Amino acid sequence: MISKIGIALLLASSVAAPAAWAGMSYSTTPPAQPQQAQQPAQTPPLTGDDALIQNLMQQKLKQQQAYDAINQANPLSEQFDPTKGADPNAKGPVAEVQRLLSNPMVQSMGSVAQSPRVQALAMAVASHPNRSMLLYVEIAVLVAFFIFRSWRQSMAGGWKGRLWVSVYSLVLLWVVAIGVVPIIVLGVPWLQALNGAAG
Repeated sequence: MISKIGIALLLASSVAAPAAWAGMSYSTTPPAQPQQAQQPAQTPPLTGDDALIQNLMQQKLKQQQAYDAINQANPLSEQFDPTKGADPNAKGPVAEVQRLLSNPMVQSMGSVAQSPRVQALAMAVASHPNRSMLLYVEIAVLVAFFIFRSWRQSMAGGWKGRLWVSVYSLVLLWVVAIGVVPIIVLGVPWLQALNGAAG
């Protein structure tokens, strides 16, 4: 029993063979080689200048990504994204800055600094005509603090006395440097700035 496919193949071969023999030519040239699949075009190797430019572009891209990561963690930046914390893949100084900026205390200080009221008061203090005098007086207070503390520690007996002198002189320095001197030199703008920062 011959199948229909077998009969079709037999007929096709008997018809195609004489037609193929009739069209053959006996040339002495070798038959053409079958064409190989085209290989993808290879990029030429980079020259010295091209390699340097590509390297610089990659470094610039890495720097920009690091800046973007820092700006997203910085509450004072326009790119601040509170949903993003520190990047776990960051290394070196970028990781340290991101850890610092993701600290809740730093973020709360940043939100206080972003307050329009605090910024306006800071500008009032910065544009005050006595701001340069404030700098000189603060330097004089710092020098006087070191002299006073050294004198008091030399008179203190034992480590407990020196520790007590260090503690109370440091508190005294902060009160004088942040409270007394700016109030005397700058006046009302400094008091308003302190009230704005506290409130």
